[in-house]
Amino acid sequence: MEASRHCLSRTSRCPGRGFSLVEMLLTISVLGILTGLALMMLGGQYDSYESIYSRRNAQELVSEFNAAQVAGVNFLVPGDKMATLNAIRVGAVAEGGAFNGRRFGVPSIKEEDVTKAAVHVTLTTAGGMRYDPVEY
Repeated sequence: MEASRHCLSRTSRCPGRGFSLVEMLLTISVLGILTGLALMMLGGQYDSYESIYSRRNAQELVSEFNAAQVAGVNFLVPGDKMATLNAIRVGAVAEGGAFNGRRFGVPSIKEEDVTKAAVHVTLTTAGGMRYDPVEY
């Protein structure tokens, strides 16, 4: 009989009684705060990934443009960077020379990714293209 009275008391702990409402609320609030912090940290990682991805695409487009120019394929649309980048994405075949029949282009890059990569590309006054890793 003494043991059953002991378990009915509010201040005592009984084996198998469970957690109090305050303990549960405290645990849930701590988990909520930790989840919020983790999501903020992961959100920054996603932005970093997007930036790296667009820079890599810009490097690939500029590299393909320069290689095509050496082979005699001209992708340049004077004064229109987006048209030039989309022409590189679509591609063209070299006609003549050592690269006769070789296809230049980057069809693996999606059109929306070309728009993001354009931030890192500069058309030069000499008719060339330059990669610029800095975002403006």
